[in-house]
Amino acid sequence: MGEKASIKPKVMMHYVKPGSTGGPNVLFKRIENAPQLNEKYEFVHLNQNRVAGGKINFSLIWELKKEISKIKPDIIHISGMQSSGFHCMVAAVLAGCRNRLVTTHGFSGDAINISKIKKNIFNKIIEPLTLVLATHVQCISKFTIEKKMVKKYAKNKSCYIYNYPPSKDELSTDKNIRKKLGIGSEEVVFTSVSRIVLDKGYKELAEAIKSLKDLKNIRFLIVGDGDYEGKFANKVSQEIRDGKVIMLGKTDDVLDILNESDVFVLPTLHENLGNVFLEASTVGIPSIGTNVGGVPEIVSNGVTGLLIPPYNSNALTNSIRELYSKPEVRKEMGLKAKERLLNNFNATEISNKFSELYSLMLNN
Repeated sequence: MGEKASIKPKVMMHYVKPGSTGGPNVLFKRIENAPQLNEKYEFVHLNQNRVAGGKINFSLIWELKKEISKIKPDIIHISGMQSSGFHCMVAAVLAGCRNRLVTTHGFSGDAINISKIKKNIFNKIIEPLTLVLATHVQCISKFTIEKKMVKKYAKNKSCYIYNYPPSKDELSTDKNIRKKLGIGSEEVVFTSVSRIVLDKGYKELAEAIKSLKDLKNIRFLIVGDGDYEGKFANKVSQEIRDGKVIMLGKTDDVLDILNESDVFVLPTLHENLGNVFLEASTVGIPSIGTNVGGVPEIVSNGVTGLLIPPYNSNALTNSIRELYSKPEVRKEMGLKAKERLLNNFNATEISNKFSELYSLMLNN
């Protein structure tokens, strides 16, 4: 009897493209590494190595269903909404998994570079159905839990739990980033980290960079890749040739790069929270972001960084100029960003909230 009581409940974590470093996979790794959680729960993986391909993919649903049926988890934690979340949710229902939790990182219907037909399909069918089929819904910000779709289809089964900030051991404190890139200690480094897509405001960032020709000793590090990468590079091609803009592509040393930067900048057009704003705060640098979605829950305007309207390259240019010219303000904002992170995004409290949520699901 004692041996049976010691068996940990099994939580299946849904990883889409397991090798990727996107927000959902990062969150799941941090959940699994949290001592308060891995002491109480056995985590197993459901690896989804391919995407649906722009349609309802029955072979993918069947593939996921077979894996879920084989493991028989007590809880399945689905990594997000959108197409992959829908396919996994349907598979979990078919597999008879009783406790189905979905985390709402982002919504496909919010994307700007999507056809009206697809937007309607996601907004009115795919994502509402995912919420309806879920037994519990975890939102990653106060903004997300107030979204019309969540309130309509998951009102009595949703909660919000913030994403984890990075842990200390994720930072290797590589002090050679600037040296490797040929950046002097006197230069002011503005770093952007994201998928390079229109939704993240890279059109506006390119326009702002073009407007800052007169500033000396300024560098822009662009970390990531995406379908707007080529167009962005073309827009700032002269600045790339001059060494003012350095395109670093996709890399795993984001924290090390931010740690050697002066300001993080991401003029995103919509965002449910924004993991990389947490990462910037972790290393104690201010952020320039947009006043959209959950970003203001991390960045306090004029205190830990600057918030500007979306689609506004002039406001972005002015914000970059302001922080470029005020090193003492940058330093003070960075310290306050770190302090705000410790107060509002405490890893122990986040772990306790996940533990309470899992426990609630198991005892329903």
